Amino acid sequence: MSEFWGFETDGLFRESDPTIERNDRTIITNQPFRLNDDGEAVYMQSRAIPGDYRFVDQNGDGILDDEDRVFLGSPLPKFTFGFTINLEYKVLDLVAFFNGTYGNKIFNGTKQYLYYSQGYGNRLEAFADRYKDEVIKDGVVVVQANHDTDIARFNADNYTKNSDFFIEDGSHIRLRSLQLGFTIPRSFTSRNGIDRFRVYVGARNLFTLTKYTGYDPVVSGGSTSGDNGTMAQGIDIGGYPTTKMFLAGINLDF
Repeated sequence: MSEFWGFETDGLFRESDPTIERNDRTIITNQPFRLNDDGEAVYMQSRAIPGDYRFVDQNGDGILDDEDRVFLGSPLPKFTFGFTINLEYKVLDLVAFFNGTYGNKIFNGTKQYLYYSQGYGNRLEAFADRYKDEVIKDGVVVVQANHDTDIARFNADNYTKNSDFFIEDGSHIRLRSLQLGFTIPRSFTSRNGIDRFRVYVGARNLFTLTKYTGYDPVVSGGSTSGDNGTMAQGIDIGGYPTTKMFLAGINLDF
């Protein structure tokens, strides 16, 4: 149910890859191909240049199509968990609640907007480390070359094909709530008719441990043909980061 399917990538095409010249174009040749009726090799990614993703030809026919899509993971966790720590020592008390998931995948759809977006919108920080060739304008280097990277160049095919580039581990553990309290001894409060005087400080969503690079590994689901239910689980189409909250208060019992 709700499985992710797409293309598998196998690194990037590089400058060292062998090439041929055909019809005024340079074609990288160390990739899958098929033969046409004239016995000429037709390469699977004939327009690929260094910096583009290599997609895996799963069935070996030299054509990149839906038959090459493979299972990339499930948004359904292998298990979910939560646990509470409740400690008291003399006048101090501590309560902490953790929860999380393990074994689920997330489709990081925000990458399609923030790695390859139209116009002049913002990008993710990691996009600065993408594959780039040197650009010289009026004798000045305006863009430094960057070939030592696994992030593809700025190109539509690299960021609009559903591939394992967008699938990330959604496993996480989050400190949902934390509260630390101090109860003033009754030897002091009983003089004023107070049975219990407690002060406390606390926080919610204090930290999250995860490998997921999006805003929040707790993804409510995207929208697929108007369906926001089970079939859209694990699709991150953006939103707001989880808000941290800090609080303080007192408890009085008379």
